[in-house]
Amino acid sequence: MPPRERATSLKDIAQALDVSYSLVSKVMGGNMGNTRARPEVVQAIQAKAREMNYQPHPLAGALKRGRKGAVGVLIHAMGEEGTEIASNLLRGISAGFDEHRLRLWLRFFESDDEFLEHFDKRARYDMDGVIVAGIAHPATFELIKKLHASGLPVVSVLEGSVIPEVANVMPDVQHQGYLATDHLLASGCKRIAHLVTTSAADPETSRRYRGFLAAHTRHGISPDPDLIFRAPNYKLSSGEEAVRQWLAQGLQFDGIVAQSDHQAIGAIHELLRRGIRVPDAVRVVGVDDSPLCLASPVPLTSVTAEWVTVGRHAADMITAEIDGERPASLMIAPHLVVRRSSTLQPQP
Repeated sequence: MPPRERATSLKDIAQALDVSYSLVSKVMGGNMGNTRARPEVVQAIQAKAREMNYQPHPLAGALKRGRKGAVGVLIHAMGEEGTEIASNLLRGISAGFDEHRLRLWLRFFESDDEFLEHFDKRARYDMDGVIVAGIAHPATFELIKKLHASGLPVVSVLEGSVIPEVANVMPDVQHQGYLATDHLLASGCKRIAHLVTTSAADPETSRRYRGFLAAHTRHGISPDPDLIFRAPNYKLSSGEEAVRQWLAQGLQFDGIVAQSDHQAIGAIHELLRRGIRVPDAVRVVGVDDSPLCLASPVPLTSVTAEWVTVGRHAADMITAEIDGERPASLMIAPHLVVRRSSTLQPQP
């Protein structure tokens, strides 16, 4: 592998023009003060910098502005193994930070205490801002609100319980439920079963379930409440158990809308074990469009979550916060990726 080309420095520009390093630094830093220099010399320095493709060091620029040049990302990872939710989110954030010339300080946490420990040790003191992402920890919200109000830039990537004072960016999960259900209803399904994953007793708290209901309203069809399975988690086992319960009760259904790819694949496994063909007898749609969709016994139709895009927007939003702006919260629109599990037509 050839050696990496060395970046041009201020010293290189000074040597090329036979002028002082101090003068080049002041010209390129826009900090001439009382320094006197002929306009043609200043112009020559600027031209030479362009010619030599000089790029100012991001940390040096940040320090001159009284900043650290780094943003903390504290994340309680979401999703089952194989969904790549956290890695896609971080890919987007990292790409955005590269564009904004920021360094990333990353910590994973799973408890309130872990979050507070990371936050107290570095994030609140050594960072220009913080992105809080993943599973929400409401016990930390008061501290985050207080520090945000005192001037610490904060952006969240949280589903459900969010901090109203803090800009939040997430996939539009209600539209995920709508797209999945609308697709099956448009393809001729009349009795669609649905897995609702929520910690609350009322399934109405699930935004994907609201999308499921909205699609039925649009098509003028009332869903059967007996076909709503309250799933304890997003795992394969929830999809398997849902199918077992519906069949044990003698319920008829021709479609399944899951709230994760794992649930959908679990449902497909159980259907096939019972001799029920997918998609001939039952059509199935998942959520996340994870790599597992192509490893399913029947390639799985799924609704995307757009986590890379979410991450890019989070990076843009925290940069805007650091620059003194107040970005608005965003929901990123998903789209449907159709595969064999939901259509009788061969897919390319």
